[in-house]
Amino acid sequence: REITVPHVVDLMKTSSYGSGTTTSGKVEIQLETSTDLKGRHVIIVEDIIDTGLTLNKLYQAISAKQPASIQICAFCDKIARRVEHVDAKYIGYECPDEFVVGYGLDFAGEYRSLPYVGILKPEVITGKSQL
Repeated sequence: REITVPHVVDLMKTSSYGSGTTTSGKVEIQLETSTDLKGRHVIIVEDIIDTGLTLNKLYQAISAKQPASIQICAFCDKIARRVEHVDAKYIGYECPDEFVVGYGLDFAGEYRSLPYVGILKPEVITGKSQL
């Protein structure tokens, strides 16, 4: 929001959840960056770090493009679910071991536009209730 140095924003898209609430363990890179990263300083901006599987796959894919450096920034960090080590330099806040939605975080494409972060009720996940 207030970056004062010259920079380029590019996107990659990954998926390991589908419409579930736990990772499938199979990480898929669905969209690659279009920027040549060789020799550039890269900051991976992630919504939530959960098991670390997706972020590590993303880190490896970016690393193969030979950037000068890679740093990780995440809005939420769910440390309790970590399976693989993640060295994140910038963390917004630690998240409880619950499925959270809102403020950009979604469940099967829903609830992303909520103006807050909330814990998704189990009844919503099983389809028996509204948020």
